[in-house]
Amino acid sequence: MSGELKEVRQRIGGTRQIRRVTSTLQRVAAARLRQDRLAIESAGRYRARLGDVLGAIALAAPGVAHPLSCPRGGGRVCVVIFGADRGLCGGFTTGLMDELERLKERQPPEGVCVVAVGKVAQRRARRAGWRVEYGFRQPSTSRLGARAARAAGAEAEGIAEVRRVTDLVSAGFLKGTFCAVHILYARFLSSLRQRPTVELLLPVTLPAPAAPAMRGAELEPAAEALLARLLPEYVFCSMLDAFYNSLGSEDAARQLAMSRATENAGALLDGLVMSYRRLRQDSITNEMIELCGARLEERRN
Repeated sequence: MSGELKEVRQRIGGTRQIRRVTSTLQRVAAARLRQDRLAIESAGRYRARLGDVLGAIALAAPGVAHPLSCPRGGGRVCVVIFGADRGLCGGFTTGLMDELERLKERQPPEGVCVVAVGKVAQRRARRAGWRVEYGFRQPSTSRLGARAARAAGAEAEGIAEVRRVTDLVSAGFLKGTFCAVHILYARFLSSLRQRPTVELLLPVTLPAPAAPAMRGAELEPAAEALLARLLPEYVFCSMLDAFYNSLGSEDAARQLAMSRATENAGALLDGLVMSYRRLRQDSITNEMIELCGARLEERRN
């Protein structure tokens, strides 16, 4: 076998291995995306219902406020980025970083504290010149860990890590370290559409209730006690909703990227196989010509 044939054969083997890996990653991302959709729907519905309750309480007791809903002066702006721990997810991280760069038009980087969730998001934010003061790995969402946590009466590992991030930024806002807290994540719209989104987390802006049925109602316990219990939970639910949307967007982007990579590897493999067959046919033809030429020489001699 000639050196050229051996090189093409090695490339065929390598391309087949790449196609096998990308196809596996595509199937894994598709399986995770099915779970992510359920989590996104559940978290979104819970957040919306809790927002309706808080809006109704604020409507029934308009003079009652909570420190998490009061604007603060001074301090820096905190931006919580929900990114990825791994690559191979298309333009998922690039879209987040482009949205983060747009913040420079409104806020200089030295006045921003970045809290990055995900190792890739941390690296890209630092490379872009942002000061990442707090970095976290992407929270785990394994079903096995969630079952064990429920059996022990505790929160699942991923939810507990999101709560730690929420407690960190909430404490900074209450202390006056942060004048505002924004969350940057990719909102999941469909398997083909994910939109980088910036939302104001703190101070909390309560949505208007869907049905203002509590106007003039007497609250028991008092509105202050209800807000003290429910408003931090609403902040956490908003953070959890952003986290689940980020997971779903990442898996959707990875599924699409790996699907395209698998198709490209298949097309490249077909071309390499055709080249290999053509080279092999040429090699066989040359050997036959040389053999016939050798026999003709023998007959002449």
